[in-house]
Amino acid sequence: MKIPETVDGIFAAIHEHYETLEAAVEGKKLSDVHKLAFAIRDLANALVPKAPPDKKKQVEGAAKNIAKLADDLDASGDAGDQAKTEANLKKFDGVLKVLMAHFGMKMDEKEGGHHAH
Repeated sequence: MKIPETVDGIFAAIHEHYETLEAAVEGKKLSDVHKLAFAIRDLANALVPKAPPDKKKQVEGAAKNIAKLADDLDASGDAGDQAKTEANLKKFDGVLKVLMAHFGMKMDEKEGGHHAH
């Protein structure tokens, strides 16, 4: 996977992978979960050097949380545990919202999309 150069590009890629991840979990295709979760983890890590100086520590923390939850999603997906994977996805969603907020972005709840405001 190629990491986009811009913050907007990275968030667009995160959004695309997240939608696919959500669809995989909803469709009970748990074997697809790990590669999608790890792609989002790698994209989130690419945001750390692009963080505003006053938000760098928070972005690093959010990226670490995303990495941990990607591991959790991988484990529950590989175990075929639908309920746990859904719970991990909810946590993953929450940390992504925090990450976006550090860049002055938020999720549009109606569309489920990520938009800069």
